Amino acid sequence: MLSALRGVLKEAWHSGQLGMEEYRLAVDVEPVRGESESRGRDLSPGELQSLLEACARAPQEIRHRQDSVIRRRRDASFLSLLYGSGLRRAEAVALELADLDQITGQLRVRQGKGRKPRPVSLPASALPSLQDWLQVRGDEPGPLFSAVIKNGRLVREPDGRLQGLSGSAAWAICKERGRKAGIRPLAPHDLRRSWTGDLLEAGVDLATVQKMAGHASVSTTGRYDRRDHAVQLKAAGQLQVPYVLPDN
Repeated sequence: MLSALRGVLKEAWHSGQLGMEEYRLAVDVEPVRGESESRGRDLSPGELQSLLEACARAPQEIRHRQDSVIRRRRDASFLSLLYGSGLRRAEAVALELADLDQITGQLRVRQGKGRKPRPVSLPASALPSLQDWLQVRGDEPGPLFSAVIKNGRLVREPDGRLQGLSGSAAWAICKERGRKAGIRPLAPHDLRRSWTGDLLEAGVDLATVQKMAGHASVSTTGRYDRRDHAVQLKAAGQLQVPYVLPDN
């Protein structure tokens, strides 16, 4: 709210409705200290596996038979890329086929946050899912991930170009596959959060993960570091509470 207020005051100053001295006095408000509770959650290795297995399984119920193998390949590939690269939702849906080197697994993120492009390397384990999807997508230029209707047909724009995924479609993929996997609801950003935390737990230094994630500062990356929490859990486990069950 303070940030919005400062923005309004700045516009008022620019438009001549406030003098410089009035503007400086008005914005001279101490910021509110503290940290908000982080949103989202980390996926366990078992949840991640269940999520991708849900994409591999053909639906058994007749009413869900329209969940075609093409659509399931697309979803598995998209989810694998989100976790394997740590991309933001907007960065992932903006990818073009030309942004992927299918041999090296190198991605070129052209529309990063703050208009900062960066290279991203995918692990070798993420490439098979992308290759499976590209077998049915084809090699025509356009968005890396296209919209697919339930019968498996790729959706096209009026000019014939493949129609890319929207941000809401990314949410829908996570919601549908998470429900079919039987895991707690997840958001696209939870895969990025899990990727960051897993890299740090694997011993990758904070500065490297910051660059890979495209964070403006190390402090932002540090919010995803769950190692301190693991240490605290281990320490808390050293205590014994001498509880005695009351007599009836």
